[in-house]
Amino acid sequence: MTHAQTAPTDLCEALPPGRVSKIVQIHPTLNCNLCCKHCYSSSTPGAKQGLELDPILRFLEQAVPLGYNVVSLSGGEPFLYPHLRALAETAKQLGYYTSVTTNAMLLPAVSKRAILPLFDLVAVSIDGREAEHNDMRNNPNAFTKCSKASRR
Repeated sequence: MTHAQTAPTDLCEALPPGRVSKIVQIHPTLNCNLCCKHCYSSSTPGAKQGLELDPILRFLEQAVPLGYNVVSLSGGEPFLYPHLRALAETAKQLGYYTSVTTNAMLLPAVSKRAILPLFDLVAVSIDGREAEHNDMRNNPNAFTKCSKASRR
């Protein structure tokens, strides 16, 4: 059977039991260290709007009994959210699998790197080869900084 002939149920049945996740996607801040051309959330440097921590934590507590088991953080740049550590720690304590999507440019800071063990998955956003990435990110050094940070 070719890929085009494979029924969706065949694909689903091939997944191991318990593989399906219910994900809570949180954008805790619109503040970002970059001003990317493709940003769908209008995140920019100095965007001070951010979510308060307590309502997020209450929501996560209420979502556990409903079967939600993944917390995925993005933004803005999540590593600019002042309550990132508390949010990630609480999510882990509640039993969530945690992920964060970042542009990686802030990761060399010791304070940011110290938070990394709280995440099961750290996704680094890359937008093509160096020239394209830098152009998309409106920063001539974005690719180099991201690459160096990701290797540490």
